[in-house]
Amino acid sequence: MAQIQLNGSEALRALEEQSGADLKRARQLVEDAAASDISAYFHGAGFGEPSPSLCSTLVAAALAGGQWGFNSLITRLSPSSVHESDQEVVANEILEIVAPLAKILNYARFRSGSIQSYVAQCDIPSLKLQTMLLSKSDFEQYEKMIGEIKKFKMIDQSSTLIWIDKVDELCEFLSNSHLENEGLASKSKKGTVSTKSISSYSKHWKSYASEVLSQALGFNWTGDIEETINRRVSALEKYSTRTWAEIQKDLTESISTRRSFTSSKKKDAGKASGSRLITEETDLSGRLLTLTFNSTGLDEDLIQPALNSIKGQLLRSNKKDKISVSMKTDSSSLSIEIEKPSKEDLKTIEILLNSHR
Repeated sequence: MAQIQLNGSEALRALEEQSGADLKRARQLVEDAAASDISAYFHGAGFGEPSPSLCSTLVAAALAGGQWGFNSLITRLSPSSVHESDQEVVANEILEIVAPLAKILNYARFRSGSIQSYVAQCDIPSLKLQTMLLSKSDFEQYEKMIGEIKKFKMIDQSSTLIWIDKVDELCEFLSNSHLENEGLASKSKKGTVSTKSISSYSKHWKSYASEVLSQALGFNWTGDIEETINRRVSALEKYSTRTWAEIQKDLTESISTRRSFTSSKKKDAGKASGSRLITEETDLSGRLLTLTFNSTGLDEDLIQPALNSIKGQLLRSNKKDKISVSMKTDSSSLSIEIEKPSKEDLKTIEILLNSHR
């Protein structure tokens, strides 16, 4: 029987596909569990059964978390059976109920994102390398390293670990090489893993790559199973919805430690109308674009930073299922959420944002 082997290009493709599939599965399991618990909470609190559409929007806001998630929950609770006087309490409690699930999803996002970022470093177009202001010698070194990585043959654990280290060395090289050149603008860092993230990304890369490739090549994986996405989501595969009593117990136990958010409109009654948020949803050929901003209009100072944030996320990985951006000043806020984004969407988003200035 012929021995199984993979070359570097095949391994990169397999890792990109598997990390995307793992993240998609984790997101679905987390969203299903969150929807189940939110429905149980609504029923137990006497608010009735939330509609599937309401439940879906509440899940999305709750998983986003933080002040943006809280504000979004308040907006989405407005047309529900929850009385206005109860909406802040309900929003904070939904955030707390979903928090353990959000933690699982955030871990899956980071682990999967680390892999996708590393894979992306192995296929950076020459034009982008030039905009990163790499020196001629660094550019030549990059091409040499890429050639070795893509042609490298893996047949067993030993050769696989050597290849994994080669990719890790490439990403560290790209992260550090542009810093050695003087006078680089911040935009030159696009397309590389930042030096702040490289150690965390490296840990996940080595763990995940060996986990996946061990299955493809048939050798025993010796990594930490607790680090795997599968282990983190295993409890959600046959998730048992929390009872009302369990939910109340969890909320009571966390009340002294959890953060409680307050609606901005209560902070300044004189600016109540300005603190109200409007959510606009746009269908982009079957993909949902959601903009949330103040009813008095969008602060133009938030537009470019928001667009830059989206652009940066797309550069790190151009195959995201969803991108979320939240920007805020003392008097205004802007949140953007888009499904399966592409760089072509940036112009559309810019036009829509400017129309609300």
